[in-house]
Amino acid sequence: MLVHIIFAQAFYPANPANKDSAQERRKYKNRLYAKEILEGAIGDSNQALVNILQPLYLMVKAQDAKDNTETLGKIASLFLETQISGDNFYKNKSGRYGLMIHQLIAGNPKLEQIDKKLFDSIFTPQ
Repeated sequence: MLVHIIFAQAFYPANPANKDSAQERRKYKNRLYAKEILEGAIGDSNQALVNILQPLYLMVKAQDAKDNTETLGKIASLFLETQISGDNFYKNKSGRYGLMIHQLIAGNPKLEQIDKKLFDSIFTPQ
């Protein structure tokens, strides 16, 4: 699905090797526009669209909360409860976004337990 191939690119972490400040500014602007679209779409009445976007939305929320351990833990728990199961895992690319959340919480001693659970769930989906 194009959402996960093209649209999600706006939210992938920047390449630290990139020294082009103009390109980084464009990426930042694109992320802001994409986030506005994502926020609007996640509140849409079309439940199929919301289901498709939910794992990406949770990953973006985790990125935004990367310095807030409590919020990050809640997002990771919600992701585990709602995204690591059945069709969601493959159809909505939940594994990809789960790994990105894992990267954000890995190494945080307060989130060690949820991190292990998330990581294990991604590599042994139901």
